[in-house]
Amino acid sequence: MVRLVGVESAHLSRLFRRFLDISPHRYLLQQKMVIAAEKLVGDGCLVKEAARTVRMDDPYHFSRVFKQVHGQSPTAFKQALGRH
Repeated sequence: MVRLVGVESAHLSRLFRRFLDISPHRYLLQQKMVIAAEKLVGDGCLVKEAARTVRMDDPYHFSRVFKQVHGQSPTAFKQALGRH
Protein backbone atom coordinates (compact mmCIF):
# COMPACT_ATOMS: atom_id res chain seq x y z
CA MET A 1 0.00 0.00 0.00
CA VAL A 2 2.82 2.39 0.81
CA ARG A 3 4.23 2.19 -2.71
CA LEU A 4 0.85 2.89 -4.31
CA VAL A 5 -0.06 6.04 -2.41
CA GLY A 6 3.12 6.97 -0.54
CA VAL A 7 1.42 6.75 2.87
CA GLU A 8 1.80 4.15 5.62
CA SER A 9 -1.23 1.92 6.15
CA ALA A 10 -1.30 2.81 9.86
CA HIS A 11 -1.63 6.49 8.92
CA LEU A 12 -4.47 5.71 6.51
CA SER A 13 -6.18 3.71 9.22
CA ARG A 14 -5.93 6.63 11.66
CA LEU A 15 -7.36 9.01 9.06
CA PHE A 16 -10.20 6.61 8.32
CA ARG A 17 -11.01 6.37 12.02
CA ARG A 18 -10.75 10.13 12.50
CA PHE A 19 -13.22 10.97 9.74
CA LEU A 20 -15.62 8.04 9.99
CA ASP A 21 -15.22 7.29 13.71
CA ILE A 22 -14.78 3.59 12.95
CA SER A 23 -11.86 1.39 12.05
CA PRO A 24 -11.50 0.22 8.44
CA HIS A 25 -11.88 -3.40 9.58
CA ARG A 26 -15.10 -2.65 11.50
CA TYR A 27 -16.47 -0.68 8.55
CA LEU A 28 -15.80 -3.59 6.21
CA LEU A 29 -17.53 -6.03 8.57
CA GLN A 30 -20.56 -3.75 8.80
CA GLN A 31 -20.78 -3.49 5.03
CA LYS A 32 -20.53 -7.28 4.71
CA MET A 33 -23.35 -7.71 7.23
CA VAL A 34 -25.56 -5.28 5.30
CA ILE A 35 -25.00 -7.35 2.16
CA ALA A 36 -25.70 -10.55 4.10
CA ALA A 37 -28.92 -9.11 5.55
CA GLU A 38 -30.07 -8.21 2.05
CA LYS A 39 -29.36 -11.77 0.89
CA LEU A 40 -31.21 -13.28 3.86
CA VAL A 41 -34.30 -11.17 3.37
CA GLY A 42 -34.33 -10.49 -0.36
CA ASP A 43 -33.26 -13.88 -1.60
CA GLY A 44 -34.45 -15.87 1.39
CA CYS A 45 -31.16 -17.77 1.44
CA LEU A 46 -29.86 -19.88 4.30
CA VAL A 47 -27.50 -18.45 6.91
CA LYS A 48 -24.57 -20.49 5.60
CA GLU A 49 -25.25 -19.21 2.07
CA ALA A 50 -25.31 -15.60 3.27
CA ALA A 51 -22.04 -16.26 5.12
CA ARG A 52 -20.43 -17.60 1.95
CA THR A 53 -21.69 -14.60 -0.02
CA VAL A 54 -19.62 -12.29 2.20
CA ARG A 55 -16.67 -14.73 2.18
CA MET A 56 -17.02 -15.95 5.75
CA ASP A 57 -16.44 -19.69 5.82
CA ASP A 58 -17.44 -20.22 9.45
CA PRO A 59 -21.22 -19.76 9.87
CA TYR A 60 -20.84 -19.53 13.67
CA HIS A 61 -18.39 -16.65 13.40
CA PHE A 62 -20.67 -15.08 10.80
CA SER A 63 -23.63 -15.33 13.19
CA ARG A 64 -21.65 -13.68 16.01
CA VAL A 65 -20.58 -10.78 13.79
CA PHE A 66 -24.10 -10.43 12.34
CA LYS A 67 -25.53 -10.19 15.86
CA GLN A 68 -22.95 -7.55 16.83
CA VAL A 69 -23.93 -5.43 13.83
CA HIS A 70 -27.69 -6.00 13.65
CA GLY A 71 -28.50 -6.73 17.30
CA GLN A 72 -29.98 -10.15 16.60
CA SER A 73 -29.00 -13.44 15.06
CA PRO A 74 -29.44 -13.96 11.32
CA THR A 75 -32.27 -16.43 11.98
CA ALA A 76 -34.09 -14.01 14.30
CA PHE A 77 -33.53 -11.25 11.74
CA LYS A 78 -35.21 -13.34 9.04
CA GLN A 79 -38.08 -14.30 11.34
CA ALA A 80 -38.66 -10.71 12.42
CA LEU A 81 -39.15 -9.79 8.79
CA GLY A 82 -41.43 -12.75 8.11
CA ARG A 83 -38.93 -14.79 6.10
CA HIS A 84 -38.52 -18.36 7.28
